[in-house]
Amino acid sequence: MIDPEAVRKAGRDLRHGHVLQRASLQLSAMAALSAMPEAADTIIAVIAPHARSLAEPWQPDTTYHAGMVLEYEGSYYLTVQPEIVSQAHQPPGSPGMLAVYRPMQNPESGADGSTDRPYEYVYGMDVDSGMYYTFEGKLYLAKADMKPCVWYPGAAGVWQWELQGG
Repeated sequence: MIDPEAVRKAGRDLRHGHVLQRASLQLSAMAALSAMPEAADTIIAVIAPHARSLAEPWQPDTTYHAGMVLEYEGSYYLTVQPEIVSQAHQPPGSPGMLAVYRPMQNPESGADGSTDRPYEYVYGMDVDSGMYYTFEGKLYLAKADMKPCVWYPGAAGVWQWELQGG
């Protein structure tokens, strides 16, 4: 059972810099994902602003644990499986790897999901209902949680995205 107040407190601590050291934050994320895998979306949201300072370059034949932030070809990913051994033919972002590596928002974007600072949609990222995202120069409102999101904004027949401003 998840204690919502504990998750909120951990998020506040991370956002306010109470856990600044890379190893400490990485271990906190790993422990939280191991203990509460159903809270992955909250954990990703808390870690995303710190992704650049946490990221390790992805390497094949390396053991990774849930909660580790990896950088691969300029993009950031969070490992969501308890333990994996990376394979050269299965890097983050490759087909079928969303259950292992979850794409994260670019931590330098300054986006907050508002209409003024929407998130840039990245295929496979966690999308939160009520937040705004850009895709191909257009602004969209997410009408549902999509975790991971494999429906492109503006795709025919997808009601989960609402185009803003025509």
